[in-house]
Formats: sequence, structure tokens, C-alpha cells
Amino acid sequence: MDRKNAPQNTKWDLSCLVKDEEEYNMLFGKVKKLGQKLTTFKGKLNQKEEYKKYIRTYEEFDKLVERISLFAGLEQTINNKNVDILAKLQQLSYFIENLEKELSFVSAEEKKFSDSYINELAADAELSDYKNDILDIKEDKKHTLSEKEEKLLSGAGAFANARDVFDALTTSELVFDDITLPNGKRAKVDENLYPLYITDKNTDVRKAAALSVMNAYKKHNLTLATNYISHIKTCDFFATSTKFDSTFVQHFYSDKISTKIYNNLIESIHKNLPLFYKWVSVRKKLLGGKISVTDFANPLFALPNKKYTYNQAIDEVLFATAVFGKDYTQGLKNLTSGGWVDVYPETNKEKGAFETSDLNGHQFVKLNFVGNFDSVETMAHEFGHAMHSYYTEKAQPYSLRSYNIFVAEIASTVNEILLLEFMKENTENKKEKLAYTEKLLQMAKSTVFRQTMFSEFEYFAHEAVNQKQPLTYDTLNKKYFELNKIYFGKNVKIYPEFQYEWSRISHFYRPFYVYKYATGMLAAMLIVKRIKENPAKFVPAYKEFLSAGRSKRPNDILKIVDIDFEKEDSFNEAFALYEKWVREYTEGTKC
Repeated sequence: MDRKNAPQNTKWDLSCLVKDEEEYNMLFGKVKKLGQKLTTFKGKLNQKEEYKKYIRTYEEFDKLVERISLFAGLEQTINNKNVDILAKLQQLSYFIENLEKELSFVSAEEKKFSDSYINELAADAELSDYKNDILDIKEDKKHTLSEKEEKLLSGAGAFANARDVFDALTTSELVFDDITLPNGKRAKVDENLYPLYITDKNTDVRKAAALSVMNAYKKHNLTLATNYISHIKTCDFFATSTKFDSTFVQHFYSDKISTKIYNNLIESIHKNLPLFYKWVSVRKKLLGGKISVTDFANPLFALPNKKYTYNQAIDEVLFATAVFGKDYTQGLKNLTSGGWVDVYPETNKEKGAFETSDLNGHQFVKLNFVGNFDSVETMAHEFGHAMHSYYTEKAQPYSLRSYNIFVAEIASTVNEILLLEFMKENTENKKEKLAYTEKLLQMAKSTVFRQTMFSEFEYFAHEAVNQKQPLTYDTLNKKYFELNKIYFGKNVKIYPEFQYEWSRISHFYRPFYVYKYATGMLAAMLIVKRIKENPAKFVPAYKEFLSAGRSKRPNDILKIVDIDFEKEDSFNEAFALYEKWVREYTEGTKC
């Protein structure tokens, strides 16, 4: 579908961000002026009134940057061949990169603040929105270098381009072997087609496609490993240069999360792997006594072959989330009223889906809606993100609206689980019920178990570099293969080619991110359970959770809904729910 022919209420209206070229240039001009103004505070931040002016100026600057960068980013998403927008994004990126170097004095001056001055700033009513950030300066001082060193580190960031190398290599230089389909025809394979093949009903098609993909990465194993190890060394350099013991410690410090949560996750996963093995054994029986690593994405129980219109899909999400009350429902209706959701796939529009916000009260959702149930599920997921932003931006001042990534995947997954549970509860067809339970179990496999396995792998790799232990392509391959054997168990055949799978995981270039998918789903499972058992208590608590932004530490935000991942009890309760799904599936299939 060409964009000009799409219904108007199913396309983004970005005029609330930027009306036209003239306004963009005017706003970018203001950004430049404010950026220049920020540099004039050098040497003055130890004066309270000047520091307050700096904070106010920076907030004004940040709002404008959010606004124009979001505009350009969204325009590029719906037309990735728009060279004018690409130029704007590059121009803005260069400006921000250079300004960050100029503003390196800020952290250096804050390092010199006395504790009494920090307390005085934190107690000032005009800075109340920044109180937590100001108090954090006390701890941050331990990891702040001199102005000259900070400037050098800021500039060195431009050379941390391992992710760019990964993207360039994996998007344009991988060669995938063709596969033979059951009808005898040859078919091409690439990363875009792989999700279709890996869910195919034919075992040989799934295996052939998977091996084609793995072998493409195998051919570049040395290059990809060298690039990844270089990335890890770069991360370790920045972490240890700023006086952290390791990249692992740095990331948990930055996220304001205790490493105990990570350790509890790993321990709980290993303790509950037998539950996953139980589901594996059921699938193995259903597949005729054989199961391999490529036999998990394909559904064994088919969902109804129903096509949804966009409005019908909206209704399903509204029904599934009705428990949250009228204000939540109205928020979703406002979101879908036109201009906020870009719905259909179109020429030059990027694949996939996401939600984003300018932190000024505007939420935007990108879909590629094709009318199947997966499209409805994706909609529920992204609308969950949107409502998280909606409640946060209603409740919090600008400085506290950007909620931590640790809690960012929870609201979206709550909506997915509610949708699947709603569909399951509203059908009498036993096989259809099994299909929805199977989707929940597949979600857990992909989001809880698989992402935790990824996290164990990256911890091993980062720790090896940090401890100056040898790390090679062979070490990485063997460790990843070993983890696959542990996580899938003895019943699953793992092809040797899967030792190279680690090298296609782009999230490894964003250290210690993947484990948050696992904790996010476990938290979502518990929230759905609480809301179903006691809506009077937990619907308001959940909305308070959605509204919290950065006003509290991430795990303290979870405590609003009675979840505490620093304790094993929350993990135990979540896996008890997973066990219930496995039991439903086992009993439903009579295995």
C-alpha cells in the first residue's frame, strides 16, 4: 500500500512535532543556540543560582532535541529512502556528539561539589524534580574523571563502532544457501524470510532454513568473533577507566539495580529448567518421539484462521484490557483515534513494530498490521508500551518521565498475556485453548529461558576479557553450544551449526540488556495473576506502577505491585505460574 492511498486515520500525523521544513529549521536553530548557552555555564556550576539556570536551560534544550529527533526518526521509519531526513538525522547526531565534548566540564565540576553543597541543591524546591539525580552525584563522583579525561573519553566514544560493523556485515555481506522445498523447488533464505521458514510445518524445511542461516554466520565466524571481542574490550576499557570493576558492575550501577537480581534470575532459571524439560517432553511425544532445536517455533495447535480488520483488532485489545477501567480504555481509544498509530505495511516503511514518545505527552505506535492474530498480539504489546508512557507523562515532571529499561517491557507483556488469557477463556474449543496456552509457553521459552541463556553467555564473554582470560572464536562457540545443551536438555537434538548462533544476536552489542526481557515477562506474569485475584487492590497499584517513571529505583517501582526480585520468593511465585501453564498443556494433550 502506498502511503498516499492509506486511510488518513491510520497514518501518523507528525505536525504536532514539526509542521514543515521552515519550523524544523527554526527549532534546530533554537537547539543550537541553547546548546551554545549551555557551554557558557563552564566554571559557574558551584554557584547555586547558576546551577539552577543550567538545569532549566538543559531541560528546555532536551525537550527540543527530543522533539526534532523524534520527528526525523519517525519520518525515516516510514520512508527509509528519504535522503533529506537521513541528512537531518546525521546533522543532528554530529551536533550532539560535538556538544557532548563541550559539556564534559559538567561532570568534572560536579565531581568537585562538596556533600553539603549537593545536599543544599537537593533540598532546593526549584530543583525537586531533579533531587534523585543530584543526590546521585555523591556516588557518581567516584567514577568521574578530570575534565580533560572526560573530554577524551567522550570523543573516544565515536570509535566504538563494533555494532556498525556487525550491522554492515550481517545486512549486506552474508550469503545464505538456498533450500529445497517439499515440492522440489529451490527457495532463497535470508534473515527476513527465516521467521517464516522456522515456523513451517515441515521438519525438513525448518532444519534446512536454520542450517542455511547458521552456516552463513559460520563463514564469517572469525570476523564476527573478532568484532565482538573488540566490542567487549571497548566496553571494559570505558568501565574500568571510570573506576568500575567491570562492564557488568557498571551497567547495574547505571541502571540502579542490584546485581543480586541477576544472580537470583540465573539461579531460579537453573532450578526450574526441569519444568521446561517437561514441556519439551510433551512436544517430543506430539512430534512422534523426536525433537530438535528447530522444532520450537512451529505451533502444534493452530489458532483459528481468522482475519481481523484494524477496528476488530482494537476491540479485542479493549476487551482483554477492560479490567483496567474506563480511564485506561479511554486512553487506548484516544491513541487509536487518528494520527498516533501508523498501521499498515507500505512501500519503504521499515518492518516490525515499536512505540515511542517525545516525553511531552505524544505517544506514537508503529505497526505493520496484516490482519492475522499475530498482528493483534503485536498491537496489544505496543499499546501496552503506549499506555505506560501515557500514565507516566500524565503523572511525572519532564525530568522523571523516561522510565528505566528494567521496567519498560513489563506493561507490553502484561497486555500480551491478558490478550492470550482472554482469548483462551472465551472459547469452548479445546484445541484452540491449547493453541493459546502454547503461545504463552513459547513466549516463556523465547523471553524467559532463551534471553537468560543469552545473558549467561555475554556474562561469560565480558568476564573473560575483564579477567584477562583468553577469548577466541573457538571459546565463544564452545561456550554457546554448552549453554544450549544445558538449557534445552538431553531430549533435544542440537545441530553443531548452532554453535555459531551467538554471532547473529544483535543485542549482544548492548551489554546486559537481554536479561531484562526475562525479568520483564516474569513480572508481567505476576501482575496479571495479582490483578485477576484482587482487581480492587492491584488495578490501582498497577496504574501507580505505570505512572512512576523514574521517581523511584526500578525494583522499588516493582514493589508497588508486590514484586521484589531481590528476593527469591517473587521468582518462585512466577515459576509456579509457568508450571501451571505446563500442566494445562500436558493435561490438554494427554501426554
